[in-house]
Amino acid sequence: MISKKQLLNTFFIFIISYNPLLAQNNLMKELTIGAQTKEPIAHLLEQISGKQNFSFAYNNKVVPADSLVSVSGYRGTLSGLLEKMLGESYEFKEVPGYIVLRYAPLKLFILAEGYKD
Repeated sequence: MISKKQLLNTFFIFIISYNPLLAQNNLMKELTIGAQTKEPIAHLLEQISGKQNFSFAYNNKVVPADSLVSVSGYRGTLSGLLEKMLGESYEFKEVPGYIVLRYAPLKLFILAEGYKD
């Protein structure tokens, strides 16, 4: 028979090993981009994904992949870079092996405040 302590230890190890929050979030990775001339967004995304362990997924009809951007001297998170390139009307989701770029102009932000007695 399994003791209560063994069961709790097993459960704890399972939770720790499964928790996706413990994995490094690719959107929060720090990037440094040196001097670059204006390049298409698609080319810049290919360069970034080529150095990382993920790919970008997006619909060419809603992401202006052929638009030229200049991000010379950028230092910050990948999420910040994507927002700088695409603007605030896009959202970025991370799924295993991919970062999904999605046009979401009517995003709904909900701010919840805790209630204390």
